[in-house]
Amino acid sequence: MNNIIKIALGIIVGTLLVTGCKQDNKISYDDIPEKFITSIQDLDNKYLERLTAYEDEDEDEDEDEDEDIYIYRCFLVDENSKLFVANTYGYEEDMLVSMLMNNKKVIEVNILYENETEDYGEYVTESWFLDRLLLKIDKPLKLVKRKKTHENEVIAITGATITSRAVLDAINKCIEIAEGKNED
Repeated sequence: MNNIIKIALGIIVGTLLVTGCKQDNKISYDDIPEKFITSIQDLDNKYLERLTAYEDEDEDEDEDEDEDIYIYRCFLVDENSKLFVANTYGYEEDMLVSMLMNNKKVIEVNILYENETEDYGEYVTESWFLDRLLLKIDKPLKLVKRKKTHENEVIAITGATITSRAVLDAINKCIEIAEGKNED
């Protein structure tokens, strides 16, 4: 009897993974650009608790969106931390950004996909830039070009301001959504 239950649960879980875990009209694999699917599938397989309330609706239904930023996934990593996966538009094309945060700060940022300009925007994947984003989240992060004078400021990559802003805007949207949901 236990083996039958295990097999049935395996089939259900496998079906959910193959169909993209579409829940409550959230973005499924069918709605995600093909170049991002492998990265998203890897995260879907790694993290079991998906927080769909933090995710954007299907892109086609979100016509009023004033930015080209979509939260594809949000996972509960531990009791205090969430991992967001967002699509933002850089200088050249879409980028896929992951951000791990807790209630107080950004813990880690990774660029899962980018195709930005060589020797400019591609520096968005370098640790010296990503480390600039590990800040407290008590205020929205602000992009500056030369010198950081406030704790919430991030210095842009020289020659890649649009790419830098795209990543920062994605992070700010994740923070805004997380804070809004935490208040609910």
